[in-house]
Amino acid sequence: HTRYWRDWSSDVCSSDLLTGSPAIGSGSNPLSLTTDQRGAGFVRAVNGTTDMGAYEYAPASSGTLITRYRLYSDYTKEHLYTTDTNEYSVLVAGGGWIGEGAIYNVFQGAGSLSGVTAVPYYRLYSPYSHQHHWTTDANENNVLGTMGWSKEGVDGYILPNAASGSVPLYRLSLNAFGGLHLWTTDANEKNVLSTSQGWVYEGVAGYVVPLP
Repeated sequence: HTRYWRDWSSDVCSSDLLTGSPAIGSGSNPLSLTTDQRGAGFVRAVNGTTDMGAYEYAPASSGTLITRYRLYSDYTKEHLYTTDTNEYSVLVAGGGWIGEGAIYNVFQGAGSLSGVTAVPYYRLYSPYSHQHHWTTDANENNVLGTMGWSKEGVDGYILPNAASGSVPLYRLSLNAFGGLHLWTTDANEKNVLSTSQGWVYEGVAGYVVPLP
């Protein structure tokens, strides 16, 4: 129920598991490893189960990826995230925003990665604080919509759980300038802001696909 041995540039070679292999979901992870033998980018558990052996099987992926861009406003102190290249260009050219470039990929619509199905990522805007907010929590989206926030719809799809080929998207908040939030895949940025700059780390908002 394996295919062939491959060298993944780690200490030893590993053999791919085939669909239907009895080794899938039959293993254990007593050391709580986060990756399989191949290393970074290959999670040790898929959908809460661990396979036997050094290789973790991941079902085929589906869907279309789209790049997300990050901007910063020195006026509102907000970071804005968008997959709309026209919005990005217009805000940088004449809207007073500083373009910080492409940061990662999300799913444009429904899709999956390594067996994990992407979920809607909602975008809201507050006309009072002039801040945007993103969440995968439909209840949070609906509640904020009753508290003066404008619901701007689904702004891409992200993964609710870790999958091979994904990275965590961290969420932080700062009780200043009307209430700021920041989302980042940069663990160092998350650590610096939450340990020395007054930001509160709120956990992983979801998982996204890194740029090539």
